[in-house]
Amino acid sequence: MAKGSKVCTASCHCLIARIECGRGCGCNGDCANGQLGDRDDKLYLAPSTIAGAGQGGFASAALAKDEIVGEYRGEILSNTMEKARKRRSAYVAFLDSPGTMVIDGEFGGSKVTRINHPGLTRSPNVIALRRQVRVANNSRLSWGLFLKATKAIPAKVELFWD
Repeated sequence: MAKGSKVCTASCHCLIARIECGRGCGCNGDCANGQLGDRDDKLYLAPSTIAGAGQGGFASAALAKDEIVGEYRGEILSNTMEKARKRRSAYVAFLDSPGTMVIDGEFGGSKVTRINHPGLTRSPNVIALRRQVRVANNSRLSWGLFLKATKAIPAKVELFWD
């Protein structure tokens, strides 16, 4: 079975706790909820189909419904710090529900940060998920923001999220 091809059930304690599956889980991290951050190969950057939007993220290969596209990576900082900056980034995403922490993907961000919002003429085909991920050789947890497909998406289709 290919890495990440197992499916966790609704009773998986990692899924319930919104934590990336790992060694302590019944699937040992060999599921779609394991190794969430290692997915940048699922998209490529090209000029967006939205006029004036610059680059957009496109599916490198067909994506299955609920497949993780990748992690929204960048500088993690408080919303207050981000607002106090003289420059405002177009690549800011909220990391937590109260909106106190953000990820600024402008510098050092992953390809996922270039996935555009759909505007008025398109519908989102990926959604954001907040998950705790295992870092430092599985010794601690940290929050991460991931995008997953809301439906099957053919290869070479531009991705949009809200």
